Amino acid sequence: MRDARRSPCAPLRRAVLLTGFSSQFSQILVFREAMAQTHATELLFGAALAAWLGWSALGAVSGRGLAALLPKRETRVAALALGVALFGPALAAQILLMRHGPWAAGAGEILAPDQALLLVALGAAPTAWLGGTVFSLALGVGRKEHFGLLYRAEAWGALAGGLVTALVLLWWGPPLWLALFVGAVLACCSIAALRPWLGTARTALLVPVALFAGLLALLPLDRISEEITWATALPGAELVETRETRQMRLSLLQRGQSLLVFGNSAPLAAVEPGASQARWSQLAALLLCQHESPRRLLVAGATLTPLAEKLLAYPAATIESLEVVELDPEITALARELGMVPRDDRLQVVDADLRGHVRDVPENSLDLIVLFAPEPDSSVVSRLLSVEFFSLVRQALDSNGVVCVVLPSHGSSAEYTGQAMALRTGSVLAALEEVFPQVQTAPVAGHMLVAWDGSGEGGPNFSPAILAQRLAGLGGPGAWIEVDTGQGREQQHLDPSQYSLYFSTMFGGVLAEQVAFLTDETDQPVVAAFSDALGRANAPPNRDAQPVAVLHGVRVWQDLGRDPGQAQDSPYFLLAQSLSGLGLRHLAYSGLVLAAGVAILAAFSRRRQYKRGASPMPGPGLALFCALATGAFSLAMYAVLLTAYQSLVGNVYAELGVLSALFMAGLGLGAYLAEHPKSPAASRPKAGLLVLLSLMIGLCVLTPPAISWAGTHLDGTGARLLIGLLVVLTGLANGASFPLLPRIAPRWRASSPGAWLYTADLAGAA
Repeated sequence: MRDARRSPCAPLRRAVLLTGFSSQFSQILVFREAMAQTHATELLFGAALAAWLGWSALGAVSGRGLAALLPKRETRVAALALGVALFGPALAAQILLMRHGPWAAGAGEILAPDQALLLVALGAAPTAWLGGTVFSLALGVGRKEHFGLLYRAEAWGALAGGLVTALVLLWWGPPLWLALFVGAVLACCSIAALRPWLGTARTALLVPVALFAGLLALLPLDRISEEITWATALPGAELVETRETRQMRLSLLQRGQSLLVFGNSAPLAAVEPGASQARWSQLAALLLCQHESPRRLLVAGATLTPLAEKLLAYPAATIESLEVVELDPEITALARELGMVPRDDRLQVVDADLRGHVRDVPENSLDLIVLFAPEPDSSVVSRLLSVEFFSLVRQALDSNGVVCVVLPSHGSSAEYTGQAMALRTGSVLAALEEVFPQVQTAPVAGHMLVAWDGSGEGGPNFSPAILAQRLAGLGGPGAWIEVDTGQGREQQHLDPSQYSLYFSTMFGGVLAEQVAFLTDETDQPVVAAFSDALGRANAPPNRDAQPVAVLHGVRVWQDLGRDPGQAQDSPYFLLAQSLSGLGLRHLAYSGLVLAAGVAILAAFSRRRQYKRGASPMPGPGLALFCALATGAFSLAMYAVLLTAYQSLVGNVYAELGVLSALFMAGLGLGAYLAEHPKSPAASRPKAGLLVLLSLMIGLCVLTPPAISWAGTHLDGTGARLLIGLLVVLTGLANGASFPLLPRIAPRWRASSPGAWLYTADLAGAA
């Protein structure tokens, strides 16, 4: 048996494998924490990745400097093992920093852009820096010929870390407990792998450090942290429970008699037992009366409300079936616990992505689709308000079918529609108008948009007289009001002759009509003013590849509480205006410019050196520049693909680890293929590098149309496969180029160029 001291690669490779696992595990938990704190908006995907990789690059520089200070290999190995042992406590401290840093917002408030950027910039620091330092130390321990082997080992470890974390670890327990417990286990495994180098004395000193994180995991740190968070964000409310679901962090709080439900820090519902049901009865009547004879209904976004109960109060002759669609099964489970799911054979509760469900619905099978959308500050919501989604909706509706979209107004009066809200709602209105020939709007229960294809008669209408006529024909409960009898509130049903007045007075009288003094014409001034405000906004339609509703949705949060003048002059208004014209193609083509620049520079360098009679191989400077550019390409594409995945499939909150694993699989596979003895790139590294640059250019050109095509032609499974393939190819192009870079600079002055190339790759990615 060979002495481990003479063949350090095997134990070192195992340690690096565990380091890659730890880094990926940490990155997923940090990314999810950032999404939970920022309402899961993908506007921060690139910033979060950049911060992580930037700190990793600084860590790589630090690791190289530390390796220079520790000349003995045994001492470097001890520092490497200590760094892995500190992953768990560093990750726990990082999560606490992100939750309780100076950027914390109040309940239901989204972080301002500067606060959110500060959160991801500083919040990523501890474990990202530690990961870069540890890997750089490992490169310093190994010999120069081990560089590619260790690079692949880290990629395979990260691949395993992404898959195991996403599919197994995330469902074991809350984040802080996971960080400490899993960190302790990985640290002990790493120390065991390096024990031939550490010796008995150093092992005895490092094991207690690893076990310390395991002991901390016994404390209820997650519960304490969440209680402190909500005590600051929502004083007077008591935390009942926090649940990590596949889509979000669900927080339940009790304030008085009300149960407040938050998802990723955004308010989802307020459930108050014994509260008046009149508003929901009015809304149910108004929605049903948008169609002459609604029989088959689909409702989404109202699971934690009494709306289903109010709709099913109408007889089976009127309402034949009602589907309630909810993305997160935990929301459905909570609604059942609270008794908000009626027992009725006509009701079907479906836990599914609304977009995929509507795609699978048979054509012309629904009469009325109602969507209660939260603020579209991320493509999780924006993808349900886009031209592509409304095209699917139109296919599912029958010839007289109606779709009704209700957007939040956050308590703003019907007479006031600020510029941010007008642009947000206007972009959704423009998307509807691109698909449906007839669209009407009204400031009811927020901002209500109603559309139909206009191929039949009796479409949507907000006229109280027409609504009264339709309600009388529905049967069932009709219209009623609550009357205070002195001994409580009782329902008083109205005569059909009073229905017109009922619709004129509901929701603050926004549907009331008035007769013009000179012309005797009847109009609805509040509805007309609202429609004019949306028309003046002149917003572009919201699309999958250009989700302008996300920018304006975030701006709505920023402008709440400001006067209109300050809101319009705010820096974020200027940012939203400047970015609203950008689309997916612009992001992807930025990688094209980088790849083309590297190819031109490589050709220029070859020409100059031939002219001087020198070797045609470029020098270290070009190798570093290539590493910088390929890193920039890979992570720019990765950020684009994460955003596209969230738009096409849904929330990446649960499946981020799988996507990360696929990217790392591409990295590892690319590095393996590039170093294989039979690979043409191994003997002709510069030609191989130019082929990889051509692959990057091809990905940049083909990705935008592929994603746009997938939005209308692929179901959820097909979109997952497409994005997964593009992620693997992106990682493969980056991973295959990395082992070739040292070979295109044979006169490299340093004894081991790996750390410098690794740093340049991380810096370019950041």
